[in-house]
Amino acid sequence: MKPQWRAWHGWMLGFMLLIVLPTFIQRPDRTDLHLLVQAAHRLMAGEAVYRLQDVNEHTKPPLVTFLFLGPSQIPLFWLSRLWDLLNVLACVFLLRVLVRKVEPLSGVLRFSLALMAAFLCLTPLNAELRLGQYNILFLAWLTAAGFYRRDILAGVGLCLAVLFKPPFIFLMPWILRGANRPLRVLGAGAGALAIICAAYALSFGAHRLVADCSEWARFLPQSSAKHLLRPDNHGLPSALAALWGGNPEKIFLLVGIAWATAFAFFVPDRVLALALGCVAMVVFTPMAWMQNYSLLLPAGVWAFDRLAKSRGIARGVLAASVGVLWIGIGALNPTTCAWTACEQWTFQRVPLWALLAALGLAVLSQYIGCFWRGDGGRAPGSPTPKGIPQREQ
Repeated sequence: MKPQWRAWHGWMLGFMLLIVLPTFIQRPDRTDLHLLVQAAHRLMAGEAVYRLQDVNEHTKPPLVTFLFLGPSQIPLFWLSRLWDLLNVLACVFLLRVLVRKVEPLSGVLRFSLALMAAFLCLTPLNAELRLGQYNILFLAWLTAAGFYRRDILAGVGLCLAVLFKPPFIFLMPWILRGANRPLRVLGAGAGALAIICAAYALSFGAHRLVADCSEWARFLPQSSAKHLLRPDNHGLPSALAALWGGNPEKIFLLVGIAWATAFAFFVPDRVLALALGCVAMVVFTPMAWMQNYSLLLPAGVWAFDRLAKSRGIARGVLAASVGVLWIGIGALNPTTCAWTACEQWTFQRVPLWALLAALGLAVLSQYIGCFWRGDGGRAPGSPTPKGIPQREQ
């Protein structure tokens, strides 16, 4: 590595650590992790787990609460630090898997792609750490299992991920598309679910399992209605519900599954297909908080890889796409600054509109790359430009 590269990487890493460090020192509480621990304690004590009057209510299904009976016995401080470590390691592992699946141009380091993608998603990643979330944990698991075709691990991971975060169902087509035996993936997921249900029934009784699941099914729509219209909910269902009323959750669930299925089966580039599936998990979910935007890490790796390979107008448009996304999720959002104009804007939800604008610019960039010779894309009937290797499928 050249000295100037080492210096640039060092400055970038130092800046990101400076931003994230207060999360570990001044904000040691991990809200979402603490909610899971509190719910597990209530389950053990026979108390009501779901309470709508709580400021931050527990919304995970009973099976997730059951899975946290063991971790809830660890002192909260040490459990929070262990969760921080797992999140950091999962982020590093995820970026390593992603950059090994692209073939950068000569002179472009994979480490640079990973570093720039992390910088692009720095604000959501910081929120992920601060709240003790699990988006990156499950995304790293499913990405590795999907790329390396570990069908059993993919099935178990998909089951757990959907229990914790239902929008992970959008990645199921991508996993099945690359699996050696798709039925094995589905069987492993169903088996994992059956084992958890059996363990719950053996511990508390089958009647308690049915009663708790029924209570959760009644509670969830009320909690969803409570949070759907919040301005810090940066999903498209929330934005449209705020504009026109109603609850479009079920419609967007179907739209998201159709989106993810189409791109999983018709986009040959698996990194791009994964990135688009993750975009669906952010845009079409009814509860898209800032930490959910950390799921754009695959999109960041793909964008910076394409940025290095593009030329001319296509590169400029793609650079504008990345810039718009960074401004929306990194600079002009309520998590990092109090921008009065943003808070008073009728539409609000700046990260969502920035993501949609960036997606449109990225599509335009690829369109230009397909039809304009000499810009780094492959024009119809022309050979692949020299120096740009084919991406691994």
